[in-house]
Amino acid sequence: MSDSKIDAQVEYINKNLTNISSCTVFDKLPKDIDQISTPIVKDVLTNNFKNGADMNAVVCMFDNLFLSTAKSKQHGLFHLSVHVTKWVKKLEKIDIDSSAGFIYFSDILSDIKVIIKLPQDSESDYYDMIREYFIGVTEINKLRYTLPNFVYTFGAFICPMDKGVLCKGEDDSKTIPFVVFENIPGENMQKMLEDEKLDFHQYLGMFIQVLLALEVAQRTVGFCHFDLHTGNLMCRTIRDECKYSVPLDNMVYEVTAKEYLPVIIDFGLSTVKHNGNVVGSYTFPEHGMMHYMLPGVDMFKFLYYSCTFAQGNVQRQILNLMSFYGKDDPYKFLIGGDKSLDNANKEYAKKGSYSRVTTYTPLEFLNWILVQPEYQDIVPMYMTKKDRDIYVPLSFSTTIQTYDDMFKQSKKGREEAIKMVDECVTSNSSYIMSKYSLYVLRGYNKQLKSKELKNKIKKMKDIISKSRSNMISTDYKMLWEYKKLELPNIIKIQDDSKRILNIKINSKKLKTQKKQVLKLIERYFQNISFFTEILPYLQFMYTIKEIKSEKVYTKFLSSFLSSSQYKVYDQHHTSINRTFRWCNTLIDSLDKF
Repeated sequence: MSDSKIDAQVEYINKNLTNISSCTVFDKLPKDIDQISTPIVKDVLTNNFKNGADMNAVVCMFDNLFLSTAKSKQHGLFHLSVHVTKWVKKLEKIDIDSSAGFIYFSDILSDIKVIIKLPQDSESDYYDMIREYFIGVTEINKLRYTLPNFVYTFGAFICPMDKGVLCKGEDDSKTIPFVVFENIPGENMQKMLEDEKLDFHQYLGMFIQVLLALEVAQRTVGFCHFDLHTGNLMCRTIRDECKYSVPLDNMVYEVTAKEYLPVIIDFGLSTVKHNGNVVGSYTFPEHGMMHYMLPGVDMFKFLYYSCTFAQGNVQRQILNLMSFYGKDDPYKFLIGGDKSLDNANKEYAKKGSYSRVTTYTPLEFLNWILVQPEYQDIVPMYMTKKDRDIYVPLSFSTTIQTYDDMFKQSKKGREEAIKMVDECVTSNSSYIMSKYSLYVLRGYNKQLKSKELKNKIKKMKDIISKSRSNMISTDYKMLWEYKKLELPNIIKIQDDSKRILNIKINSKKLKTQKKQVLKLIERYFQNISFFTEILPYLQFMYTIKEIKSEKVYTKFLSSFLSSSQYKVYDQHHTSINRTFRWCNTLIDSLDKF
């Protein structure tokens, strides 16, 4: 790979790190670290780690700590002084392999446990660490608002390190980046499998959660891990059941984690899309690890590594999951057994990147598992799915009342919520969206308990009540427009889909017939425009159900659900999504970075 592409990516990351603010809750924080309530932070990390808003508050805390000992800022990272020891109370190296760095266990302030990662010696390791931080703080952290299966990135700073002493010395030419991550209590899956601590029920319960997490991450941030072996999946020990719901297309996947919650770690070789630009590693393309997303690679490799480290009957049962791939499995694991595992191990299972395996989506694998008869005694304990009845999962902060104690900054939250009320509702607004805004604000104020916001919500409710008929009439005029949606030519779409899915990223056709391939993809995008055009009507339908207004919109719901438009979408959206994702992979493989 040419150095120019790597340099362009480094420049892009540095520019964007300078402009971003990872703390979205507050604009300005106090520098007095004595104001920070460590019991609140510990409670978030122990009990409320599922909550995206609360975890972002912890990011704000770290910004506060960095400010308290910062000398300057370089490319968005705080350059810290030796006074960092005021809040870093412990730094203990962990004997764990990582793709590009050393791992340390640390205590922050009195007893806030985190992981700190720093690069090894080379300049490339330095920029790999910066990229990993960028990927985590700008994109991966967003996923916590939907599900808790990716380790959270709290922040990063730079300073020298001399003989294990943090930020010692004044030689700024020897500064290195330190990235602070959430500490996940528990063991990684590799050790759990090797020590035979997991039965197949437990393994499958976590594997289907991993598939769901990968699906959400691919859709949301264009994520691909590329190094998702069992050592990079932590089995977080949980005292009670951990429940969460994930809406995808027309379904809601309701998850119940028992004993262990799977958490994906180490984004050193990962890729995401940031503002439409691919950001990823160029380190090991010879092993099929690209700088852009390959939809089916992570789940294929994870399953292969699971077979490698599992023992006895558990290994056999995990291996049977490979039947999902059928004849597309490039290593024929079900036939070759240990020999095929050895062959894959020698080349890091790179054939997965260059076969039809990589065109499959995690959702396809998940849905396949959910309907297999042999898993019906296992799967319902960990995951069920039902017709979708929510628009998006909402994550109200559970600690919003304590923000005053933590940062003295809760006024900002009230002001923004009140501004939302003033802008959201007029007599000509949508009844559906006005009721949804009211629903969101009530949930927000349950924790905030603002009298001012409560009064605003009451006024908002009065406006909705007085203008109800007019608002509903406006909604119906818009909703009936779905009938004008022109049905797609499914036969043409399916024909083009077959051609597209047979194009491999290393194929001669992609290299020698680039224009023809891009023209084929452009035609495919045009032919599937229906599946984008119908989305607003689906979103309104989900929202109607969430705010429990089905009676008001009975005529629309009955007509829409029985329509040809809805039936075509419901029948074909999964296969459309697979090909659409692969189209974007082919495009990204030809892009600048």
